[in-house]
Amino acid sequence: MERIVELRGLEGVYCSDVVHAYMSCNAEDVQKALEIGIPCTGANDYGAYNIYFDDYGRICFEYMQRCVTREYRYVESIEEAIDWMNRFMNNGGWLWVNIDTGK
Repeated sequence: MERIVELRGLEGVYCSDVVHAYMSCNAEDVQKALEIGIPCTGANDYGAYNIYFDDYGRICFEYMQRCVTREYRYVESIEEAIDWMNRFMNNGGWLWVNIDTGK
């Protein structure tokens, strides 16, 4: 694993002001971390993302560019979160994703 970072101000997380997250854009490593309950974050030339669990146990996915949230959604599974992360972070950024269809 690469490194652990602190995230603050996540939407839906109110019981703690700091969430510790694993930092990576590697889908396999991110999936392993999420499966054991570790939130994930990462950044590259295409932007930045956060995948975390809110206070209600929902999986949240957030994609940002230049410190502006471009996409925020609840996902049904870890696999869906990894799919979104891959589309945004490893396939050319958000312009490659049709927001309406998710493809």
